[in-house]
Amino acid sequence: MTALDEAKGNRSEAARLLRIGRATLHGKLKKYRLAAGDDHDAG
Repeated sequence: MTALDEAKGNRSEAARLLRIGRATLHGKLKKYRLAAGDDHDAG
């Protein structure tokens, strides 16, 4: 389970769980081309 899963897609809550800033989380999601709501099973 990922922090975004745990936070039910809420990026602010996921960042809090990870103890990083929301902007840092957004940057990492962008860098690794991830987004809230992406289907982890798709492929």
